[in-house]
Amino acid sequence: MLYSNYEKIKFGDGIMNKTITQGTIISSLRSKKYLDEVCFGVIITARCDLANKKVNKVFFLEALALEDWVLSKFGMQCVLKGKLNDVICNITNALNKYGLDWETLKSFSDDEVKIVLEQEVNDKNDSSKINDLYKKYKEISNENTNKNDRKKLCNTYSKLIFESINKIVNGQDMHYVYIPSDGVSSEFKRGLIVDLQEVDYLSLEEIEDLCSYSIDIKNSSMSTEKKEHYNDRFYIYDGIGYTIPICDIKSPWLEYLMQHFSNIFSRIGIDTPSKDIMKQMITEIYSQERKI
Repeated sequence: MLYSNYEKIKFGDGIMNKTITQGTIISSLRSKKYLDEVCFGVIITARCDLANKKVNKVFFLEALALEDWVLSKFGMQCVLKGKLNDVICNITNALNKYGLDWETLKSFSDDEVKIVLEQEVNDKNDSSKINDLYKKYKEISNENTNKNDRKKLCNTYSKLIFESINKIVNGQDMHYVYIPSDGVSSEFKRGLIVDLQEVDYLSLEEIEDLCSYSIDIKNSSMSTEKKEHYNDRFYIYDGIGYTIPICDIKSPWLEYLMQHFSNIFSRIGIDTPSKDIMKQMITEIYSQERKI
C-alpha cells in the first residue's frame, strides 16, 4: 500500500516540511477525467521558479498507477477504442447487405434488435455473425461497467491491452508517459502512467499546507470550511484522509517526462492532417508524371 512511511514521518519524528520540486508526486488527487479513481499529481513547474518562489500557481499533471489506469473507465475505453471501431465497421458492412442501417439499429433496445434481425436477415450464418458482433459492441461500449466488469474485459482482451500498454511504454502514444517503478518508488510496483493532457494547478497557499502535512482530516487546527475545500481536490472525507508529497520522479525519467510534455504542449492548437488527406497526398506523389 502507498504512503507506508507517512505515519512515521508525521507522528514518529514530528511534522517535517517537505520541499516541492519539479517531479514531486502528490497523493490522493481527485480527477474529473478519471472519476472514482485515486490519482496522483506530478509537479511540472520549473525547479528554479519553485526555489525562488517566482510563481503563484504550481502546475501538475495527473497520473495513475499502471493497474489503476488500465482498470479505470477512461483507460479501458482508450485501450478498446480500436477494437470498438473494428466491430462497428464489421457490423455496419454486415447490415448493409440486408439494407439495414447501423446508426438506426443501435438506438433500438436489445429485444427490438433481435426482432429486426429475425425478420430481415434470412441467412443463419449472417444472423449469427451479426448477433455476435452486436454482443461485442454492447460489451465494449458499455459505459456503466464496474471494476469487476473491466477485469473481465482485461482478461478477454489481454492481447489488445498488452499492445496498448506497450505503445505507451515505448513512447509511441503521445498522450501518455510510462514511468517504471525504479524511476519513481518501489511502492508503485507496476509503474506510473502520466496523462500529458490533464494539467491542473495548486495555489501557493495549498502548496504550503501540502508541504507541512496540514491537509489531513485529523488536523484539528484546520477549519471545516477549509477541509471541505480540500475534499473537492483530494480524497479527504471519503478516502485515506490526507494528502502528502510522497516521492520525486528520478532522473533521467523526469527529463524524459518533461520532454514528452513539451512536445505535446507545443502542438496545442495545431491541426494534424487527417489520414484521408495523407493517403491522397501519397497517391498524388506516386501517380503524377515525372518531369525531367
